[in-house]
Amino acid sequence: MADEARNEPARRPLWPLRQAESAIEQRIREAAEAGAFDNLPTRGKPVPLDLKDAYDRDAWFVNRTMKSLGAVPAWMELGKEIDAAEARFRWMREDFARWLAEMRSALLPLPPEARAVQRPGVELRYEDRFARYRKLAEELRAQIERFNHEVPVRMLEKPGVWVAHELSRLQEPFAALRDELGWDQAARVEPPAPAAASAADHAPVDLGTARERGRHLLEIWRRGGRGSSQRPDGDRRHRSGSP
Repeated sequence: MADEARNEPARRPLWPLRQAESAIEQRIREAAEAGAFDNLPTRGKPVPLDLKDAYDRDAWFVNRTMKSLGAVPAWMELGKEIDAAEARFRWMREDFARWLAEMRSALLPLPPEARAVQRPGVELRYEDRFARYRKLAEELRAQIERFNHEVPVRMLEKPGVWVAHELSRLQEPFAALRDELGWDQAARVEPPAPAAASAADHAPVDLGTARERGRHLLEIWRRGGRGSSQRPDGDRRHRSGSP
């Protein structure tokens, strides 16, 4: 056994991957030089590929659809419009950040009285920018939803637009600026309109003393609330059976 092992020829080591690839390329080149590919029926012509031969079937379907239509599909034109709208959307957000930085540097050095004078104009310009940004965000969301519905390949779908999140990118920085400037952020609440008074409420009453005023208010409350739900004394006596 030992003699056989000594007499056995040494095995060649396996070729590395790069050497194997080089050997394959060398054989292909030698075959081409020898003219092995000269008589092929598809020489100089595009190779017709069928779906069963396609490596990426989704890409094959897209290319085949474009070729059969003879024109650019509508969803591709819509995709170009979405790309342009997204570029404008990013520009509006960046332009808003520049404008906000300019307002901060211009208003912070001013005294509170001068800031209050500038406040209406600043808020009006913010509302205009915010309205245009919101309109574009909603239009872009609708376009992307339409594109994802029409695109034939799922892998080509575009991520949607979260409008509330995009609007917060403008609202939060502007709210921070208002805090820095000391502007009141509390929303104005209009006082409720007074209820319509009846003719009996306008009857002339002597309100000279606090007791008469309280008695007058109590009488109004009875007529408007509890008094309407109570029955006359005669009706109560009739139901109870008393004379």
